[in-house]
Amino acid sequence: LTTPLKFSGGIALLSKYGILTGDVEFTNPGQAKYSSETPDISFQQENETIKSVFKSVVNYRVGAEFRYEIYRIRGGYAVQGSTYEDSFNLDNSIKTISGGLGVRMKRFFVDVAYVNSSGNSYYQPYTFFDGSGPVVDLDNETNTWLLTAGFTF
Repeated sequence: LTTPLKFSGGIALLSKYGILTGDVEFTNPGQAKYSSETPDISFQQENETIKSVFKSVVNYRVGAEFRYEIYRIRGGYAVQGSTYEDSFNLDNSIKTISGGLGVRMKRFFVDVAYVNSSGNSYYQPYTFFDGSGPVVDLDNETNTWLLTAGFTF
């Protein structure tokens, strides 16, 4: 399996009051391909399907953390773009919103965060001889709470 190129860049602005960050990422899943060193095994049809179904995409993330004395407050937003070619009329993009609160002391910190991710996914549980078959459209939403505690030394 040859995976596609991924190019990313980011920027961060720091101050005594906190940090602002931004990241942009480019990838093209349509460039993934299978190969085999075994004679008489070809993945040509699969590779053509991958190339015709998927397109390049730009993903981005922004976030901020504000500091006041020992207290921290954080928020972020991210979008992973849809990788399907427009002609399929399918959208598998994922949007993520996060927030958190924390306390950081000289030798100890504790943090609580909430992350909400939502998007769609599709799969075809079986196909007929002509390649047709049902496509299942799933609306996904994940809500996660995280608690982190640590000691510095």
